[in-house]
Amino acid sequence: MKTSVSIRSLMLPAALLVAAAPLQAGEIVPPKIIQTVTARFPVSQENSTNRTGEAVVLVSITAEGKLGDLLVAGYSHPDFATEAVNVLRQWRFEPAQLDGQPVSVRLTLQFDFQTTMRVINLPARDSLAALARLPAGAAGRNLVADARNLDAALALLESPAPQHPRAAAPTPEGRVTLDFFVDETGRARLPVVVESTHQAYTDAAVQALAAWRFSIPTSQSRPVIVRTQQTFLFSAPTDPVAE
Repeated sequence: MKTSVSIRSLMLPAALLVAAAPLQAGEIVPPKIIQTVTARFPVSQENSTNRTGEAVVLVSITAEGKLGDLLVAGYSHPDFATEAVNVLRQWRFEPAQLDGQPVSVRLTLQFDFQTTMRVINLPARDSLAALARLPAGAAGRNLVADARNLDAALALLESPAPQHPRAAAPTPEGRVTLDFFVDETGRARLPVVVESTHQAYTDAAVQALAAWRFSIPTSQSRPVIVRTQQTFLFSAPTDPVAE
């Protein structure tokens, strides 16, 4: 069965290669998605009364044009999420550009599966709105929860401090704020930089965050994904602390 996949994307600069205040540095040229294979309407759903399906996937595209991390955020049926992840791993990308330089970015991609052959790239204004539109049937899941709807506040279980970059930093003090998701296992995923004094501090904060572990976020006793932020303060000569 032929399918149409409409890709709606919401883009944020990722932490790894974007310097201080990336949203103010200049206009971002979005990455190009080269669909080397076509997403197919899942065979398991061909006899379903519902002739459409959706999946929302969070991804990072590196400055080298590679698929970095990915996280399924929701779906109308798990088979649509499986197909979306399958083609994403086979697609190629041209990196985003910021002030003429390639940068890593985080994207929210919405896959709209239909039964006619057409592929459309559409911008999405709000990834949470895309998730809210997912069908609420028995097989549908919105895996991203608002922090206010968690059963208990997110708790930090392991938080090794980042190492001060020292000679690599132009100033002895620094500040980095990262925006990221905590997945259903308590791991920090897909960080993007909100503000940073210098790239050296960003690198140190991202490296430390990768080793952090949080309590498993749950909503109505079900593991979910939640978005949060963390600010790291660096001061010399003492070790940095997390605010």
